Amino acid sequence: MHSLVSFLSKLVLEPGIWGALGLFAVSAVDEFVAFVPSSLILTAEILFLKNPITLAGLSRLTLFVGLPVALGTTIGSLPLYIAAYAGGKPALDKVRDKWKMKWADVEKFQARFAGTWEDDLLFLLLRATPLVPTLPVTAAVGVVRMSPWRYALLTVLGIMIRVVITLVILRTGGEAVFSHAIRL
Repeated sequence: MHSLVSFLSKLVLEPGIWGALGLFAVSAVDEFVAFVPSSLILTAEILFLKNPITLAGLSRLTLFVGLPVALGTTIGSLPLYIAAYAGGKPALDKVRDKWKMKWADVEKFQARFAGTWEDDLLFLLLRATPLVPTLPVTAAVGVVRMSPWRYALLTVLGIMIRVVITLVILRTGGEAVFSHAIRL
């Protein structure tokens, strides 16, 4: 586990094309298998950056961290989306142990979708909000049969926004905690 954390730290702290490919792979596997809370590990590493976040730095993080994580998460979520889209509740009942989710969670999110254009906005908002679980939302939009292209596009955009928001929150909050701790 320590070597995985070290590997992820290097990917985030030294963004580049190889790191982006690594983040893509880790995110895809994590969304499909959920082996570690990689989103927290990935975003927590921003606390160790020495320089303040600038617009150029934020753009680089968006391109080399946010986009690969968003693409990987989208690819990793497709099997659950397809199962929910094609098979509905019976298919989700068969795979619920694999993804460790309850039908009640799916119903909770499904109830928020009304079959209008506002669904796209709601889905994007749910995807972009840190700490909102992705699996029940994925299953809910599959069950309500959101267009696969809209699903993929909104997932990429939402997860990319989520990663950037989380990076900024953790960086800002981390700086505040560290500066307060130093004054004590």
